[in-house]
Amino acid sequence: MKTKITLAVCLLATFAGTLLWSQPPQGSAQTTNNPRSKMLGRLLRLPSPSSLAARSAFAKTLSLRTAGVHLYSFVSADFPGAAQSLATGVYAGTTVGQFLFDPTSSTETTKSFTFSAGTYRIFNVPGASGTQIFSINGNSQIAGLYSDSASVSHGFVDTAGTFTTVDYPGATGTAVTDVSLNGEIVGIWSDGTTSHGFTDVAGAFNSIDFPGATETQVAGVNSAGDIVGVYSDAASVQHGFTYIGGQYNTLDPPSSTGTIAFGINDNHVISGSYSDGSSVDHGFLYSKGVFNTVDVPGAAATLFTHINNSNKFAGYYSDPAAETHGLTGH
Repeated sequence: MKTKITLAVCLLATFAGTLLWSQPPQGSAQTTNNPRSKMLGRLLRLPSPSSLAARSAFAKTLSLRTAGVHLYSFVSADFPGAAQSLATGVYAGTTVGQFLFDPTSSTETTKSFTFSAGTYRIFNVPGASGTQIFSINGNSQIAGLYSDSASVSHGFVDTAGTFTTVDYPGATGTAVTDVSLNGEIVGIWSDGTTSHGFTDVAGAFNSIDFPGATETQVAGVNSAGDIVGVYSDAASVQHGFTYIGGQYNTLDPPSSTGTIAFGINDNHVISGSYSDGSSVDHGFLYSKGVFNTVDVPGAAATLFTHINNSNKFAGYYSDPAAETHGLTGH
């Protein structure tokens, strides 16, 4: 079902729906405000406390050279006054993401932001009790979820101020995680017990479930219809996956203990994160069969979300003081 609401500006609101801040898959999941969402708990997660060892001081703009070949530059994206920020997408000078002012509060809930031309703005779907942004594409469409007055989650796509609600048929909750340049929508839906991925092509929905998985979440799509995401196996181990040409494949960096494949661009570069045997989180970029681990210098943990067609990526990192910062990089 799709409905449309038109609005030209972003509205200020507090979030009253499902939280995505959760712990890595190795341990028991936690949130600061709500019980863990079965639909969304896997996709965005805060670094494990065991990974927050003290390291070197931070700068707001950082560079990293990997293997003597790749040079990565990072810029922090922190909502003013927030204790935790994460960036979920970047395109043409606009960064989108989510933040919390006080993660220890029992009443505060996750909020969303846009950052463009040097200005941060809180973003909310009109009439919603809360909004969470997951992506921005090359057409400047913003996608995510919003909660209604009954705390039910609905997916949405914002096209130049026109909001389209996206609900998977029969779902108890829906989130849109990405939209391709040709309009294919992907996301997550819940049946009330577990989560599933989905695609929506011009209103035709298709459920995406990794074979044998107990839980599947789709996070990214490109113009060719190639899909990436995360699934949990019978042992509750988290794996990245691709769904390309009708074929499912697991995508796990070597020696990883948990993986999220989050973004895929039209250059077939995949962005995401994984946990190592010491429960430390690392960002990765995957292209042409090669994983490249990328860590913000001095960070206790690094996680990547979406990547655009200019190979600029978004994500977040944790500093030695256990504060989480949004980032963009290339």
